Amino acid sequence: MTKLAKLLKKETWELPWRREIRLRDKRIAEADALIARLVAAVAERTEGVVKPGHPLADAVAVEVDRGPKEQGTVFAFGGLAGHMHIPAAEFRKALSARSYAVVFAKDLFQVWYQKGLPGLANSREAVAPALKRRFGHLPRPWYAIGASAGGFAAIVFGTGLGVARVLALSPRTVVKRETANIYRQTALLDPSLDPMAPLSDCRDALAESGYKNPLWIIYGVRNPFDRLQAKRLKDHPGVEMMPVNTPGHSVGAVLKRASLLDPVLDAFFCGDTSAARTHIERMNDPCPATT
Repeated sequence: MTKLAKLLKKETWELPWRREIRLRDKRIAEADALIARLVAAVAERTEGVVKPGHPLADAVAVEVDRGPKEQGTVFAFGGLAGHMHIPAAEFRKALSARSYAVVFAKDLFQVWYQKGLPGLANSREAVAPALKRRFGHLPRPWYAIGASAGGFAAIVFGTGLGVARVLALSPRTVVKRETANIYRQTALLDPSLDPMAPLSDCRDALAESGYKNPLWIIYGVRNPFDRLQAKRLKDHPGVEMMPVNTPGHSVGAVLKRASLLDPVLDAFFCGDTSAARTHIERMNDPCPATT
């Protein structure tokens, strides 16, 4: 028997690269377990809700920003990176400046809210009822806004909350294994993500809730994946498709660079679809009229 055969026969032997992968996976699992315990401890201490700027805000699922003269409430949902295509603090400031109470929810485990909001809800299907119970006293009308995975959440939870309007920027409208694998390459995702979990498809959420209020979807028309995701919902009642002439995913940042994010938000809160389309079409036109 050759030396190689003898080595392969040993039960304790393993290829170096396999050992590295095993140790890496073990370290990741240990880190995930520690994070879960920390999040649970923080959720117990804060009941899952704090004000912006709180020392524990990064580890808490929901931040609530109240103002003196609120004319409604915005439920904003962060994406996998916790932002809204622009920094979350900047987005919250833009909303509160319009005299809205802001409930900003974050997916702490980066699993498309499959694990809910620690301290409030422990599953995706429990999020909307939990938000309604906890924040039902906040002024109406209610709105839901989100970008990317947060756009998915705005649709799923906004429809469950019965908001007046939903604004989804480049939303992921279905969570599939392929989608999860793409994001695992670029983001620290919890390996427990289950594409078969309830409410993994925005179509199901819309059908179950019977939601027919306005749902604005703004997406990069030259981004094939975003275009495909958006068009899955185009035939649902109330959906307004607003393509932006960009190959990028972060359409919120694109609108901001064009100084159009604020006008589009104003149009959204007023329910002025034609004004929003005019702003976006002007940006899309490579040779806008000068008259």
